[in-house]
Amino acid sequence: MKSLLYHAFGVRGYRYLRTRYEGGRVVFELEPEVDPLPPEGEKLVRHGFRWRTLRTVSIGLKPVVLKVKVPRWRNTTTGVEFEQPPPLPTRTRKSRTRSPG
Repeated sequence: MKSLLYHAFGVRGYRYLRTRYEGGRVVFELEPEVDPLPPEGEKLVRHGFRWRTLRTVSIGLKPVVLKVKVPRWRNTTTGVEFEQPPPLPTRTRKSRTRSPG
């Protein structure tokens, strides 16, 4: 399953939990494999999590959704709270070159 998630959707660093089929769509549930390392000199503590739903490309005619457990963190030095980014790769725009003529 990990290979499918990587090759079809570009997901890395997330553990597959289960697949559900609801309302005609496929739902893959994922959670982070490891906690990120904090920058040197900063102290991060887990501050809960939330489930985030990400719509991705369809498989055949079935819509596909990634339901991802997104950890929340608190920096004990600065008091700033933030979430770990979702697993999808950032979009890249391919440049199209026009042929001369």
